[in-house]
Amino acid sequence: MKIEGNIYGQQLQEQNLSDIIILSKDIPVLASQFYKFAGKGVQKRLFSVDDNKANFYGEEVEIVPSAATFADINFITSRIGDAFVTSEQLDNAEGIELKNHLKRLLAKRILKKITAQAFGEGTATATSTSFQSILDYNSQATDKLINGLKITEAIGGATLANINKVYGEFAQNNASEAVWVVNSADSVLSLVDGSGALLLKTDNRSNGSIGTIHGIQVYVQNMNAKAEMVLMNPEAYAVCVKSTTTAIEAVDGFKAKTTIVGDFYGCGKIVDPNAIKIIKA
Repeated sequence: MKIEGNIYGQQLQEQNLSDIIILSKDIPVLASQFYKFAGKGVQKRLFSVDDNKANFYGEEVEIVPSAATFADINFITSRIGDAFVTSEQLDNAEGIELKNHLKRLLAKRILKKITAQAFGEGTATATSTSFQSILDYNSQATDKLINGLKITEAIGGATLANINKVYGEFAQNNASEAVWVVNSADSVLSLVDGSGALLLKTDNRSNGSIGTIHGIQVYVQNMNAKAEMVLMNPEAYAVCVKSTTTAIEAVDGFKAKTTIVGDFYGCGKIVDPNAIKIIKA
């Protein structure tokens, strides 16, 4: 949306919001850890879904090449918006830097919406009004799946056995970059390991997590009763951010107020099913 000039007493100034969202690693919202990139309204991009590992070779043995596996994924952006109204007096107060604070808050709200969409609020396939949901991805027709790959699911709830199972399947390739996501903290607070110690360790929390399980940070996110836990590399979910995503300041001289509008265009999709594990009830 491009707005310029002076309209009915409102001075309108437009600033780019896409960089704040793309570079938002320090905002304590799960979507800040997703893979985010600047793109167009309709964008096609290659992503690696390679699950192979290297091998040992003797000094005189020829290294045998193997094919890398990629997926060609289309992103079609949808619009998400939010706005704040503030008084001219507050806006002009020294030391507050209110506009910058509100722009960051707009980015945080947009990231929270992206997170909710990714964890059950969205749909099996991204549409003009929704992002793709990790928890609904498997319900697509086989020909719609990424290279025919489904996300591995464990049934039976957040038990020690299920947690160890998905962690054991996952740890080889992605554990160093992984996060746990739980529908409710209650599902893991009282779990104990084989020695009787609490499974959730709370002495190493960071950026909004409630602790760690197997050394991996644990975050709480409502999953709309579609799952109890997810273990994933956050970059297995990608968000295309259109470069025209903006923060618009509308200064109304007649009413002594400023309206700051976040106008976001983006699309979120799974890009590597191998790097996601789901535990359902």
